[in-house]
Amino acid sequence: MLVQQADTKLWGTVGGMVESDESPEEAARREALEEIGVSVEIGSICSVVGGPKYEVVYPNGDKVAYVSTVDNAMVSVGQPTADLGEIASVQWVSLDELRTISLHSFSTGLFTDLKLLNDNGNSSSDC
Repeated sequence: MLVQQADTKLWGTVGGMVESDESPEEAARREALEEIGVSVEIGSICSVVGGPKYEVVYPNGDKVAYVSTVDNAMVSVGQPTADLGEIASVQWVSLDELRTISLHSFSTGLFTDLKLLNDNGNSSSDC
């Protein structure tokens, strides 16, 4: 499942920052609830990614590189719905559709590292 960011109109995953008083698992559950209105069960860690593919430049000029934990998760309660603030739309996407949808560069790097989208544009899931 992908979400379309309201500001850029690009597609990516649900995610966000860990607050100072929560664990990464709690943050993942909170972000899913805030962004798409669902409760999720967090499974195993699928991967931890980082490096140049995960650089972001903010409007004020700050440049950061993220290290992200990718969890296997399943919706346990609710129907995914965009919050219409941060998220404009929610869509289930097949692996083949990853080649045709307008992904944020962060998500392209993520899906490539996870071998869901290889450098040739083909899909092959390992995670």
